[in-house]
Amino acid sequence: MSVPARTGFNVKIWILEIGEPLPIEPNARLHRYGVFSKWLAEHGHDVTWWTSSFSHTPKKNFVEEDCEVIKDGVRLKFIFGKGYPRNISFSRIKHQAEFASKFLVQAEAYLAGGGTKPDVIMAPIPTVDGAAAAVKFGFRHSIPVIADIRDLWPDEIRDLAPTFARLIVQVALSGAYKKLRAVCVGASAICGVSKSYLEYGLKYADRKQSTDFVFPLGYSVQKLSPEKLEASEKWFQTLKIPQAAFVSCFFGTIGQFFDLSTVIRSARELGENYYFILGGDGSSLEDFRKEALGLKNVIFTGWLDAAQIQTVMKHSHAGLAPYAKHAKMSLPNKPFEYMSAGLPVVSSIQYELKDILATNKAGVTYVADSGAGFNGALKILKNDLIRAEYGKNARDLFEREFDSEKVFATAIENIRKVVEQAHA
Repeated sequence: MSVPARTGFNVKIWILEIGEPLPIEPNARLHRYGVFSKWLAEHGHDVTWWTSSFSHTPKKNFVEEDCEVIKDGVRLKFIFGKGYPRNISFSRIKHQAEFASKFLVQAEAYLAGGGTKPDVIMAPIPTVDGAAAAVKFGFRHSIPVIADIRDLWPDEIRDLAPTFARLIVQVALSGAYKKLRAVCVGASAICGVSKSYLEYGLKYADRKQSTDFVFPLGYSVQKLSPEKLEASEKWFQTLKIPQAAFVSCFFGTIGQFFDLSTVIRSARELGENYYFILGGDGSSLEDFRKEALGLKNVIFTGWLDAAQIQTVMKHSHAGLAPYAKHAKMSLPNKPFEYMSAGLPVVSSIQYELKDILATNKAGVTYVADSGAGFNGALKILKNDLIRAEYGKNARDLFEREFDSEKVFATAIENIRKVVEQAHA
C-alpha cells in the first residue's frame, strides 16, 4: 500500500549538535544549526536541539544542570557536561562520549514520559559519538536519521600527523573509523556541506546516492540598526587605514587550519599599499601576532560583532580564505560571507571552491604557503575593472546559490523526502 505524499508538511525534527555557539550566549554569532534551527522554527517546524551545557569557543558552561530552554521558538535540551580546557585532549573525547550516552538515557525518558517521537533526527559529524547515539535511538524507535558530514573526520585528525606517521595514526584511529562506518551504514540518509563531503559519507556507507543530498553552509546577512552601523563606522576609523590602500579582510577562528604566515610575509613584501585586517581569536593568534611585529599594515582586531564585520567588508577590496595545506575544507562558510558583501575571494582551497570561483569569475585561487601565488592573486584584484567584475559575480553567485534562505528551503524539502521514504 502506497503512502500518500505529505507535500509541504511541517517536520518535527531533533538536532544533536555540540560545539557550535549557543543561542543563549551573549552576542553569539550563530553557526550552521543555530541559524537553521531558528529558521525552521520561524517556518512552522517543531525543533528540539539537543546540545551541551558547555560552549566550545569560550570554554565555559552557560547552564549548570540538565535543563530545557525555549529560545526563538527552538526547544534547547541542555545536557550538562564538565567540558574540556583544550580542543585536542582526552577530556574532550570524554565529554563527547558522555554527551552521547546521556542523550540516549534522556531521550528514552522523554518518550517514556509521554513525549512524541520526532519525524527525523539530524546528526552532524563531528561528533561521531553523538551521531552513533542518534542512529541507535532512531533504530530502536523507527525514526529516520540523517548523518550530516561537516568535516572529513577522522581523516582530519590523521592528517595533522607528519606524513611518515599517518599510517600509525590511522591504525590508532581504527575504532573511530569503524564507528563512522557504522553511522553512515545505519543512517537513513547522508548529507554533506559539499558534493565531495557527501561522497565521503557514501563511501563509508558503501552505497550510491539515494535520498542523500548536499546541504551547503551558506550565509545569512543580518539586518542591523543604523545606530550599530554608525558605531562600527566610528570604530573602523580608529584603525587609521590609508584611503588609497588595497584592503583585504579575514574573519575566523585563528588556529591550525589557517595559514596566516603567508599573509604576514606578503604584507612585509608588498608594503603599506596593501592592508590586511585579520579578525578573530584562537589558539594560534599570539604566534601570528609575533610574526607580524612591526607591521602597520597587518591589523589583528580580535573578535568582531556583526556590525563591525559588515563595516570591515564595506571598506575592503577582497576577502581572504587562507587555509593551510593540511586543511580539507571544500566549501567553508567564510567565502560566502565575503560574497554576500560583493567581495572577490582570495582562496587557497584546491577542492570544489576553486572550480566555483574559476567558473563564475568570483575570485582567485593560489596554493597554500606560496607567497608568490598569494601576492599574484592580490595584484590581479588590484585592477579596478577586474575587481569590480569579480565582486559583482561573487554577489550574484551568493544570491543565486548560497543565501541561507535558499539553502534552508532546499534542505527542508530534502529532509521531507527522507521522512516520506521512511513512512513508505
